[in-house]
Amino acid sequence: MHALGEGILPQADFSVTHVWLGAATVAISPRQIRRVFLRQSVRVSRDTRIDIEELYCRQCRRTYNDVKDQPCEAAASNEHLRGGPIGVRAKRTHKHNCEMLGCVLPAQPAEGPPLAATG
Repeated sequence: MHALGEGILPQADFSVTHVWLGAATVAISPRQIRRVFLRQSVRVSRDTRIDIEELYCRQCRRTYNDVKDQPCEAAASNEHLRGGPIGVRAKRTHKHNCEMLGCVLPAQPAEGPPLAATG
């Protein structure tokens, strides 16, 4: 049993300094496919070109262009990952044509006065 206020998972320690990562794209040969799939990694030769698609911070998950001259927000809180404070963050909505894609949406409550309880 955990004491009140004691977390089950350890809290991550973040610094105010960004930890930069590069999202990379590497060409995979047909010979490498099975090994890459099983090990989720690849060994590359010296002459392999690795293209960096995006630079981002490992801690706050923000791109380099967005936060290059600012301290890392992850050290203070993770609000930016959750979309902001409750009541202020945007609600989830469908941004596509549901009729065309056949989305199954939850039934909408019928409009009008509530039904009286019988019994």
